[in-house]
Amino acid sequence: MDRDILLILIGAGIGLISSLLTSLFQAWLNRHEDNYRHKREKQQALAQIQVASIQDIERYSGDEEWGVGGNRHAMKSGGCCLFLIGLVVVAVILLFVFKLGLLTK
Repeated sequence: MDRDILLILIGAGIGLISSLLTSLFQAWLNRHEDNYRHKREKQQALAQIQVASIQDIERYSGDEEWGVGGNRHAMKSGGCCLFLIGLVVVAVILLFVFKLGLLTK
């Protein structure tokens, strides 16, 4: 009788261990499959990104309205506007200084 109980306990232990190992193996397979799927999705997403060709770069960086020439013209005109605004501000400050008589004793 004691031997039968011992065999039952050993069988239950073996069943428990095999069930645990099967669960661990299934979890490892699921994780491996998820990693593979994420890697494949990332590769597909990277494959869909289009790298600009040399012709595209030349087309967008040429002397067009939004190209380098247009930006250079905008910088020149913006610089001129800021220079004129600065002159007006300096003139107004000098006018107030002379009008209030701060420079004359």
